[in-house]
Formats: sequence, structure tokens, C-alpha cells
Amino acid sequence: MKNQCLFYLLALFFCITGCGKKKNERLAMNYYQLSSMELNKKTDGYYRQALLYLDLALKEDPRPEFLARKATILFRLEAYDESQEIFHSLLRSKLSSDIRDEVLNNYACLLAQQGKNQDALKFLNDLVRSKNYLTPEVAMVNQGKIYMEMGKEKGWLLKPAYKIF
Repeated sequence: MKNQCLFYLLALFFCITGCGKKKNERLAMNYYQLSSMELNKKTDGYYRQALLYLDLALKEDPRPEFLARKATILFRLEAYDESQEIFHSLLRSKLSSDIRDEVLNNYACLLAQQGKNQDALKFLNDLVRSKNYLTPEVAMVNQGKIYMEMGKEKGWLLKPAYKIF
């Protein structure tokens, strides 16, 4: 009887510890969708609210897509160091090619914002040539923005000879 009771207690213990906090993918996806809705609102504090929902999603399920969005929002909020840290950890991890390319595009934007234009252009050039990147035109537009900024800094841009009404 004593051994049988001990057996049941041990079984209960292992069940409880083995059934600890499991990730709740559905709840995480709901928080992620709430984050998306906040980003679409574009009202005061929408980045911060989206970030709150994302943190809740990440507690339930630390998916690379969620982390990538967090890094991008932090970049938009000018928390460059934290954003860069997340981008680096994502790029060191094993990612699907589509997520990796999206992360690289956003990371290149962060680098450009920090004045590291040559590094940013290198990543963007790789994306333009990538057969897996679904939107190379986005990388091209980002390249154009960097070249415009570089031209402004060096005084290369000329004023238009005509006025647009």
C-alpha cells in the first residue's frame, strides 16, 4: 500500500512537471494578429501597443516571425541596439529562406539608418539577386533611398529645372 501510494505520487509529480507550461500557439497567433491590427491603425502609440501584444505572443510561442516583427518595431521606435541584437540572433538561427530574406531587408534598413550604407547596400544587393526573395522591388526601393541619402550628403543631387504644380 505504501509503495503503491508512493508510485501514484511520483506519477502525479512527473505528470505535473511534464505538463508544465506548454506553448499555446493559438493564443500566440491571436496576440500576433492583435499586433497586426494595431500596426494598421496608425494612431498615437500604435507601435508601443503592437509591441505589447507581440511580447505576449512571444511568451506563448517564440516564433522567428514574431521576433522579426519585434525587431522591426523596435527599429521604428529608434531602439536600435535592442533591434540589432534581435536581428543578429535571428540571422544566426536557422530560418526559412522567406523569413531570412525579410529579416535581411529590415536589418539593411537598420544599418542604413545608422549610417552603415555600404553594409546595407551589400545585403540589399544580395536580396535583389536572390531567387527566393519574393519582393526584390522592395530591396530596390530601399537601395534607391540609400543612394538618395548618400547623394544628399555629398551634394550630388541637383535641383529640378522645372516646377511641378
